[in-house]
Amino acid sequence: MSLASLANAFSTFCCSRTAFFIFLSFFLEDFFFFDTILILNRSPKVLILNKSK
Repeated sequence: MSLASLANAFSTFCCSRTAFFIFLSFFLEDFFFFDTILILNRSPKVLILNKSK
């Protein structure tokens, strides 16, 4: 599976689960997977919180 189709699948999946992944991101902020999901969700405020360690 290509990276583009993966990203598209994740962004589609996460649209209805933004709050769930935001919640998880505070516990798993060091995992690249969750950083990627937050970026795909286009959540600038959460990205700022996630990057300011």
